[in-house]
Amino acid sequence: MFPIFMWVKEYKSLENFQVNFDKSYNIEFEYKENRIKKLKISKNTNKIPKHFYGSNIDSINIIIGKNGTGKSSILEMMSLFDRVNGIYKSYVEYPREFLIIYKTNNEKEFVLEGYHENDDDKYFEFLKMPKDSIIFLVNYYTFKMTENYEFIGINSPKNLKDTGILRIKYGEEKINFFEKKYSYEEAEEGNYKINTGVSEGNKATIYEYFINKKNIQSELYQAANIVIEIPELDFYIDKVKKSFKIMKEIKLFNMLKEDKIKDVIIKNYSNYLFSYKIWKIIENKSFQVDEILDIIKTEKIKLKKIKNTEQILEKLLEEIKEYENVKDLSNKIHEILLLLNDVQVSELNFKRKTNVLKKYEIKGTDSRIKKFLEKYDEIVNYPWTNKRLYLSEFEKILNITEEGMSDGERVRVNIFSTIHRFLGENGELKNKKYVTLLFDEVEMFLHPEWSRTFLDDLLLELKDYSEKQFKIIFASHSPFLLSDICSEGVIYLEKKARETVVKEVEIKNFGANIIDLFKNTMFLKSTFGEFATKKIKEVVKKIDDKTKSYFEIKNNPEINYIIEEIGEKLISNKLKSMIEAKLENNDKEYYEKKIAEYQAKIRKIEEKEGKK
Repeated sequence: MFPIFMWVKEYKSLENFQVNFDKSYNIEFEYKENRIKKLKISKNTNKIPKHFYGSNIDSINIIIGKNGTGKSSILEMMSLFDRVNGIYKSYVEYPREFLIIYKTNNEKEFVLEGYHENDDDKYFEFLKMPKDSIIFLVNYYTFKMTENYEFIGINSPKNLKDTGILRIKYGEEKINFFEKKYSYEEAEEGNYKINTGVSEGNKATIYEYFINKKNIQSELYQAANIVIEIPELDFYIDKVKKSFKIMKEIKLFNMLKEDKIKDVIIKNYSNYLFSYKIWKIIENKSFQVDEILDIIKTEKIKLKKIKNTEQILEKLLEEIKEYENVKDLSNKIHEILLLLNDVQVSELNFKRKTNVLKKYEIKGTDSRIKKFLEKYDEIVNYPWTNKRLYLSEFEKILNITEEGMSDGERVRVNIFSTIHRFLGENGELKNKKYVTLLFDEVEMFLHPEWSRTFLDDLLLELKDYSEKQFKIIFASHSPFLLSDICSEGVIYLEKKARETVVKEVEIKNFGANIIDLFKNTMFLKSTFGEFATKKIKEVVKKIDDKTKSYFEIKNNPEINYIIEEIGEKLISNKLKSMIEAKLENNDKEYYEKKIAEYQAKIRKIEEKEGKK
């Protein structure tokens, strides 16, 4: 089941706003006097051929409008409530009244999802339809707001049990493991509405996505791999050292070639903590080199009583007063190192960067790798009491990144692996047959070429989920996306008297020229940059200035530079002709110039004849 209509009384910039997501239905809706007075649904002829976008794609919409018209607010409204075990929860500003209509497999049946504050039974009076009505509503439900912002269902919407909505916004806060566990327990009778960000994809999800692509022998990402980076931690060593002797002695452990990755991590981080400890002892004091060496020696003797390197690390952590919750950090380090024991890696050769000590590629397709990466994701998303302090400290242990991809591919992987996370074998939407994907300006960080191919790439990805059906809605500024979508699926927004409304625009955008779409549908005043536009206007103003002579304009270096620099030849040629017209319009100056030109030509002819 997919949403075909939405109305909201008030939400952010949307006031008494309604929008139709499916032009194959004509929906007449009227709200006044605090009641829904009219709701009539009739079937239109669907102009778009069946399976136009793919066998498992129901339809695609794109919402276009200036900033502030409410594109993102519409997608938020569609995904605002997470339904868990019969309860709707909203953690953000909620709408006072709204209505969303879903179509079903039976074109005469619809599901209404809504909330209203009226206790009056007449609020939904329009639902009492005649028995011979062509269209009838078999399931509708409303919700009442409780004191703790929960929406309690009056009756169970079983018709939506196969329905899911996933909104993805690049750069938005990710769902972390703790929120995920709390918010999305299995609820067979409910429909999931999930919001997530993709600023940095979960590493376990990306790993699983890579494995999936390689298993189906996709050409994509064959060179990509997951890499563990051990950071260079010489910061306090550089602060402490006053001589070569100190630099040599201040390291607690020496790295050995045969060291395993776990040993390298422990030694590297212990060296850092030890140098930090020495720095705190000598900070703001005047010590000679020999005195510092004695301090280092004394502290080393204390630690050598501890035989186990991991215990030495724990001891060093305990001594750092800044860490109120040092036990948590110590436990997390122990957990990640324990799982790392089971991960097969190979050290990489690379051009040494100042901030990376060693790199290791994760090898194989073992379930233990996924457990290790899931633990890493859990730690990165852990709700530390001081997240900035503890997370930055954990990053000194190790970092996990992806290599073998361009920046554009990395953004693309983050988006598609996020989708895979929710649709895949262990995803929250794995059992949902009908999934609406809401993309909130996700293409804004993509290279233009990736933006141009984004829809085609997405449709290719969704083919992997052939057992599901999808509806896709974009909120976007991208003319590339717009040129890939049929005009019936385009929703144009504009502001009228401070209210957002849907504007009827007769533009054939499918396969249209990108520049034309920029001008006609992206609400641009010009297809040129504003700075360039101002410079060109300044040139026009100078040419039109009657106090300036032809020769002053013609010999002006800045004017000549701007005219020659303009990439659009139509404009540069027009400016040149304006300058020449300035000469022609000044008769005396024009004829004097022409006389001088002809006299010069005569002299050249006479010189040639004199040489004969």
